[in-house]
Amino acid sequence: MANNRSMRTREPKNEKPTPKKKVVSPTKRTNHHRKPRSAGGKGKREGNISSVRHVDHVAYHRLFGPGLPEVIASIINEIWIDPEYELVVRKRRHPVTKNTNHRSVPPKK
Repeated sequence: MANNRSMRTREPKNEKPTPKKKVVSPTKRTNHHRKPRSAGGKGKREGNISSVRHVDHVAYHRLFGPGLPEVIASIINEIWIDPEYELVVRKRRHPVTKNTNHRSVPPKK
């Protein structure tokens, strides 16, 4: 006859509890490095920082990782847009020095 104790299921000893998700205000803003630091991007003085909504920033990096322009264009072309179109990225001839902080969401009418 089998021992009832050996038939019971046990939870793994090293199992960690599920972390609680932080609730972030929809108006919270974060700094986004337009040229990733991993690619040599600098800080605010060089115009490399954009202030964006936190939820948009998280979504951007979830979709595009560090966000190199060529990689972003490739992902958009392969997955997101009509195959009859192609998003092309080229380096500017004259770098923009002023950060325009474009809205990531169109204004409400």
